[in-house]
Amino acid sequence: MMAFDQLKTIETPNSRLVYYQVESPSEPWLPYLGDLINKLENIPNVQLANDKTYLYFFKSSSEKDFYESAYWVGREIIGFIPENDLQGAKSYDLYHSKAFSFDLSLESELGKILSGELYRAEQQLRSLAGSQLAPTWRVCLAKSSEQEKNWRLSIQFFQNS
Repeated sequence: MMAFDQLKTIETPNSRLVYYQVESPSEPWLPYLGDLINKLENIPNVQLANDKTYLYFFKSSSEKDFYESAYWVGREIIGFIPENDLQGAKSYDLYHSKAFSFDLSLESELGKILSGELYRAEQQLRSLAGSQLAPTWRVCLAKSSEQEKNWRLSIQFFQNS
């Protein structure tokens, strides 16, 4: 069992997220990420802001229609991309906010992290926090080495306003 006091409060800076919308958590996300990175590498005057990949969800995995709801796969960038250069991707400006972050260690391959183990962690953390969490949450993935199996993963919850 995880303890809520292991959560840390973080501040999220202003940023620009470029993302693909994936129609269901049952649909694989890695092909979208690969396409997005290839696209961003070929746009002049745009850089990846960091090494993190974000998966944004807009409702709890405990909700009945969660598996029919879309989610986003994105990267934060530095620069501006004209809408017509996005070719199917979209951008969204994120504003400074506070979030709760919990580092996780999952025994899954990168492409299989959207699993019962991740969703159980999200549900447990949400139940411990009560009403202070907004419906939107994200998974933050960052490489900890050049090997694909070594990724740092955290679940981040935004505070209800």
